[in-house]
Amino acid sequence: MTADLAMMPAYQLVKLYKDRKASPVEAVRAALARVEAFNPQLNAFQHLDPDSALRAARASEKRWKKGGKRLSDIDGVPLTIKDMVLTKGMPTRMGSLATDADGPWTVDAPVAQRLREAGTVLLGKTTSPEYGWKGVTDSGLFGATHNPWKIGRTPGGSSGGGVAAEAVGMGNLAVGTDGAGSVRIPCAFTGLFGLKPTQGRVPLYPPSAQGTLSHIGPMTRSVRDAAMMMNVMARPDPRDLYGRPDDEEDYLKGFDKGVKGLRIAYSPNLGFVERDKIDRDVAVAVENAMKVFKTLGARVVEDSPDLQGLDPRKILNAHWQSNVVMLVKSFSEERRALMDPGLLKAAEFGANLGQEAVVTAIHQRQQLGTIMNQFMAKYDLLLTPTMPMTAFAVNENGAWGGDGVDIGWTPFTLTFNLTRHLFDLGHRDFGIVTAPPGLNDRIAARLQGILDCLNRAGVAPSSRHVTEVPAQTIVEGRNATRALLTTHPDLTAIYCTTDTLAIGALCECRALGVRVPEDISVAGYSDLEIVSQLDPSLSTVHIPAEQIGTRIADFLIDRINGKAGPNKVELQADVIIRRSTGPARIAARFGRRRRAI
Repeated sequence: MTADLAMMPAYQLVKLYKDRKASPVEAVRAALARVEAFNPQLNAFQHLDPDSALRAARASEKRWKKGGKRLSDIDGVPLTIKDMVLTKGMPTRMGSLATDADGPWTVDAPVAQRLREAGTVLLGKTTSPEYGWKGVTDSGLFGATHNPWKIGRTPGGSSGGGVAAEAVGMGNLAVGTDGAGSVRIPCAFTGLFGLKPTQGRVPLYPPSAQGTLSHIGPMTRSVRDAAMMMNVMARPDPRDLYGRPDDEEDYLKGFDKGVKGLRIAYSPNLGFVERDKIDRDVAVAVENAMKVFKTLGARVVEDSPDLQGLDPRKILNAHWQSNVVMLVKSFSEERRALMDPGLLKAAEFGANLGQEAVVTAIHQRQQLGTIMNQFMAKYDLLLTPTMPMTAFAVNENGAWGGDGVDIGWTPFTLTFNLTRHLFDLGHRDFGIVTAPPGLNDRIAARLQGILDCLNRAGVAPSSRHVTEVPAQTIVEGRNATRALLTTHPDLTAIYCTTDTLAIGALCECRALGVRVPEDISVAGYSDLEIVSQLDPSLSTVHIPAEQIGTRIADFLIDRINGKAGPNKVELQADVIIRRSTGPARIAARFGRRRRAI
């Protein structure tokens, strides 16, 4: 049970607490076991406190045993907090060698205080770049944090430590901060759900060096988990000048109503992002998400705000570069020598902007906010990409070889830090196992074929979790499937681009005790059209091991063409492929899962 607890969404975990089938102590021990197993590779933590976590877990366990007299809906759930958030009893180093290692650490920021009051169990603090200055996660103080999907790739940032931890079960919930996308970038790069709340919803203290660009929000495995966190995090605190004096919003209210009837603006480029800078895979995934909303009854129209020549990238750069001037000046010359050269370069840019440029950016920000308010008056939701690209190499300061001083490589996220609107991300739908390594043209075409088939079946998944496999073997198929299920236990389907990988996927599903096809559907046929054309009467296919490469496709094509043949073919080693459920069932199951989003 403990291995499952570490990867479980919080809402499922607390249900087990309530039913006395698991305890907070068991959940914390499961998380700590994963810390020991995975953190040496990922480098997600800047501070761990197992003893304190276990004490808090024992206290929560007693509350649950007293008839469920819990402090909140997330009482006893293991979580992590980003290094940028002041946390009593734990160092808050801001990822910086220039900060004092000795503290004192005697004050909780509002979020840390509320989460303690709610009975959550704090495992430790997660890594951040220096003062969160860039959208990746590395620093001279703690080194580089890696993406759990692929060592050597960035998890994004600046809240990269939190997502790297949560993606592999080193905590069931995570707190991040966001000044230009620092919650949403890492969630996009690791397949988690992230929310940048509307400014003032979640109290922020001490004031950020980035002023009103900064927000603080949840990073979770499910949308429901984020709503549960918001019910705690959004409680008022007088230390935030811009905070709401009261917030009685129940973020779970109406959660299961779905999107039927909602007015949604679908904006592929938000009216200003150059289309050649948006990866094709990203554009396709967002378009497919739009189609899903349509199938669920939303009224979707393609529309973008008229920004009247404004470029949010330039406006954001002027704000954040001028802000870091004052941050850097607050340190002595000796301390500044310890700071990230990129951060110092940004401060140099800011110092040379001049008063006119800064004031112009302030007025343009106000104009941009007004434009977006008027645009959103016509719609309930806005659907755009989150990132124009996928995760790139670790130790790069920005995408496309950038130095990080120009933050324009994340245009979709930074826009809403300027306007201060709510912006969320959710994309945990299905997995794809690909081979050979790298998404070359042939593999990309196969992935597109899968999407085309799903579209014809009335299913349009909004994203893809891709595991690149170095060889077309059953063993590699098993390994890739294990990786998918470890970081994304709620996948609706795993689609494999080769028959052999499908065999491996099924083997691993069986080994892990995953029910097939109710929980996992595997389609690994050479002709991907079969995904949407499978004979509804086909139940189980047994294929001889020596014929794995071609026999599946031949057998199914014969069935589709009406040729007679056995319903079962015996398989060596008793490896079984059960058919993917028919298109209608796939669509129905995806539809049910979508409604939770």
